[in-house]
Amino acid sequence: MKFKFNLRLQELVDLYTFNTWEAPWRKKSRQRLQFFLPLAFILFAVSLMIQEQYVAGGILIVFAVIWFFIYDTVYKKRVQTFAKSYYNQEANRIFFTSYEYEFKDNLIKIKTDYSKVEMQYQALIDIAEREDVFWLFQSMGSAHIIPKRVMQPEQINTFRNFIIQRINP
Repeated sequence: MKFKFNLRLQELVDLYTFNTWEAPWRKKSRQRLQFFLPLAFILFAVSLMIQEQYVAGGILIVFAVIWFFIYDTVYKKRVQTFAKSYYNQEANRIFFTSYEYEFKDNLIKIKTDYSKVEMQYQALIDIAEREDVFWLFQSMGSAHIIPKRVMQPEQINTFRNFIIQRINP
């Protein structure tokens, strides 16, 4: 199977957002910020209320509840905004080069305007499939993006099965 494409900004932003925030290996970071920080605010608010500072305590409790419910969405949006500005910088335009992936039985050939690489399937640790892309992870922070838009509908299942067999023999 051979695919040639240029990456789109949204494909890069989605992968960056996943790696930075949504990925399972980021769970502890998310929990610390989403659960433990509001808990600390609530405990501080209770101590203020014990000292009869009801307005300050009430404001902190409201802030903690709001934080608990919207922090994930706000932070994810912040990460996406950062990623967009990062990839739009001239120095990072290299990500939008032409990519050519050729998946052979025993290796993957990757060709860009700047490099040619042959990679063994053992270099891949996992695959993630999203609505519009496949991510082939080499590490928890690095993945190859294979957009489904470059595949025929019948190729998607074939590719999925092919790559799963190679990554998990």
